[in-house]
Amino acid sequence: MPRSRAVADATAVLDSISELFIASDREWRVTYINRRARQYLHVLGIRPSAVIGQVLWDALPFLQGTPFHTTALKALARGTELEIEAQLAPLDRWFVSRIVPTADGSVSYSRDVTDRHLAEDAARSNAELMRAVINGTSDAIFAKDRAGRYIMANDATALAMNRRVEEVLGLRDADLFPPEVARRLEEHDRGVLADGVPRTYEEIIPGPGGIRLFQTKKTPFLDARGERSGTLGIRLDYIFSIYIVFAVAVLVRYGLYALRIARGGDPDEVMNQGGTAVPPP
Repeated sequence: MPRSRAVADATAVLDSISELFIASDREWRVTYINRRARQYLHVLGIRPSAVIGQVLWDALPFLQGTPFHTTALKALARGTELEIEAQLAPLDRWFVSRIVPTADGSVSYSRDVTDRHLAEDAARSNAELMRAVINGTSDAIFAKDRAGRYIMANDATALAMNRRVEEVLGLRDADLFPPEVARRLEEHDRGVLADGVPRTYEEIIPGPGGIRLFQTKKTPFLDARGERSGTLGIRLDYIFSIYIVFAVAVLVRYGLYALRIARGGDPDEVMNQGGTAVPPP
């Protein structure tokens, strides 16, 4: 095959790839820039033709002192292929660059991974938001894997056990509660995992303040394949909830009495209406 044909074929291949490809001689003079790299140069307002034949670091001075620069120098000095991932400030984008020494100099393949970084940042933000929401409630929220190990627990869950969150993760109920209590909790988990239907239980659990009654809703959660991989639980202090409901009911009733008295009703008559006398405070 004639050399010109071989060069044309190689150029066509390099122009078809999604990576930015730049070739340089041993003095770092640029010998070739593929189509993808030329597109990014245009974004920077740089004519690709003005870069050819120039020393890479002089033609693109914003690369000097960056991880791309130091890694490229190191790769050529060692004669070893190296890879670096870093942000390129002028473009405000992230790249993974692989620098490969050659007999004539070096070539670099760079892949734009900005979308992955944005997705990772969004995932971290969502995770931080979720942690804030979960730890901002006084209800115990937790998750266990199929083996019953705690893989997530909020502060309220750990507090009810008189432990820190890190002292709960990885343990089973058998490690945290008396045998009879642990057995009941594990039975509840198995029931939810068996039929895949959310269930609500009343659970008696010992804690630092003594034995308490909780209302716990448990539901299975699925893995990426859609299979049940564990249980998610929300545990509400049942007795405390009853106290709140009772207190609200009393306040509402006294409020209605006060309103009727304010409108001219006889206090004794008002207090005894309805068949049940409510003693004055």
